[in-house]
Amino acid sequence: MFNISYFIYQFFKKRKLVFIILILGVCGVLGFFASKIQLEEDITRFVPSDKNSNSINSILDNLKSKDKLIVHLSSKRIDNIDKLIEQSDSVYAELTTHL
Repeated sequence: MFNISYFIYQFFKKRKLVFIILILGVCGVLGFFASKIQLEEDITRFVPSDKNSNSINSILDNLKSKDKLIVHLSSKRIDNIDKLIEQSDSVYAELTTHL
């Protein structure tokens, strides 16, 4: 029975320099493409631009809460609402002190 992973292991066991060069090359290529990623913070770029969406874009541009951070906390147990409120208050306090 032919095992491809064992064959690759045996191949690179004898050729460690080739393995190191290959890993560095793959990391270099991935790093190059990762450096080309551009983050977009404008939420209106996700909405298609046509006649009907112009009103949606103007609403999103003038929205007061667009610069706010929204954190959604939940619990699997419904009977523990007070603890969830307490935890959310502590998260809010930590965020306001650090931001």
